[in-house]
Amino acid sequence: MEYDDLYFFLERIDRYETPGGAWHELYGVDGDNRVWVEWSEGYELFVTASDNRQPVGLSSIGLNEEELVRLDEENSIDNYITVEGRRYSYRTSSEALYFKDNQGEGEGFYLWDFMAEDELRVLSVSKWEGMPFEAYFSEVISPDSVSLYKGDRSELRS
Repeated sequence: MEYDDLYFFLERIDRYETPGGAWHELYGVDGDNRVWVEWSEGYELFVTASDNRQPVGLSSIGLNEEELVRLDEENSIDNYITVEGRRYSYRTSSEALYFKDNQGEGEGFYLWDFMAEDELRVLSVSKWEGMPFEAYFSEVISPDSVSLYKGDRSELRS
């Protein structure tokens, strides 16, 4: 999806935390269009976006549980996987907490993150207790391309 000049209404902001830091996820809608924007602040602001949060299974990305455990144990950015001809380097894996609407005590899950070698896409794999592994892709976008405006949906209906 092209994200230029799109306007979405904010539905929710969730927070995530790992021992390495925190990040947020914004969920926005505009009619049938949906977007998820994640951002974290470390050395610099890092932003990703996705218009498709349908997860894919591990076999779709050429991984299995044993390989994820190995990547986690080795904890090496020299490791990588190849998905649809694109190389994704291992970045990190750890336990994480999810805070829906940025509230509550948080629900725990495990997370693996990979960055495409062109640094334009991110692959995240999550494992929630009692659920299958889920993989999601998102695109890296420039923080300068995101603007937030205070408003009200009723203002657009008149």
